Order: sequence, then C-alpha cells, then structure tokens
Amino acid sequence: MGYYDTHVPNPLVKENVFSGIAPEDRDPPKYAEAKRLLPEPFWENHAPHIDCYWKAWELAFRNLRRPSPGSKFVSNFIDTAFNNCLFMWDSVFILMFGRYGSRAFNFQRTLDNFYLHQHTDGFICREIIERTGEDRFERFDPASTGPHLMPWSEWEYFLKGGIPMFQVYLIMSFR
Repeated sequence: MGYYDTHVPNPLVKENVFSGIAPEDRDPPKYAEAKRLLPEPFWENHAPHIDCYWKAWELAFRNLRRPSPGSKFVSNFIDTAFNNCLFMWDSVFILMFGRYGSRAFNFQRTLDNFYLHQHTDGFICREIIERTGEDRFERFDPASTGPHLMPWSEWEYFLKGGIPMFQVYLIMSFR
C-alpha cells in the first residue's frame, strides 16, 4: 500500500538558513573539563543525592556527539542513546535538563540538526539517522512528526536568558 503524494511546498519555507552552515568542527567537551562550568548543588547531609546529580551530568556528557560526515548535521548534539538515531521528542526533553549546563555545552544546538532537515513543505521528521541524516519515517506516517515540541524547548531556553538559535539565524538571514 502506498501513500498519495500530498507534498505541497510551503511558500513560507523559502530558504533553510541552516543549509549554509558548515558542520561544527570540534569535539564536544568532556565531562571532566565541563564540570567546573556546571551548577554546583549544595545540600547538607545529602551526599548520595549530590553524587546522583553529578552522575546525571557525567552520563549526559558521555552522550555528546559530533556530526558524522555525510549526516548533514551542523552541530554537536546530545544523543539519547537508543538506536543511533536523533529523536525529536527525547532530544527536547533532555534539552530541558541540559539548559542548566549551557555554560559548559550548548545543548540547545541539538535542534539545529532537525531544522537543517526541514523539507520544503515544513515537515521535520521526528527521528533522523545519525550516520546518514535520513528520515526514519515518511511525512505521511501520522507518528512521524512532533515539531510542536521544538518551540517549547526554544521558548524555555529563551526564558532562561538565551536567544534561541533559530532566532539568531533568522536575524542573520534578514540582514
């Protein structure tokens, strides 16, 4: 069974400003280097809880990735460590945690890799193969998207005092 091709280019998706960005050309930081830039908790007589906090950060930094050649990814990102795919939903949820460590690593730039893969009709697949940059789902699959999550993440990042990356690129593109 096939799908009817209902793809209609969206005139609002004129140019993907992420397509002109060169891939990030440096390794993500290691936990040992980044730890001094992370928020340091204090809670008297709760050393096991503090240890758990640091372990969560250690795991996060262990899952930072550099774009694979041929993936068409543009930024280092946090991998949710499931099946070598970048997941939109999982990424957004881990970015809610990562925003507190933005001095050590810009976790929010993980979303740049999704923005780069936006189709001309506005579709952004919810799961992208990290090695090749290919969509894991067709645009016609009802379970293939979820972009309403990305604005939430961008908004939360903005409220914390950062400028969302998509906004920076939009400003640059209109100059």
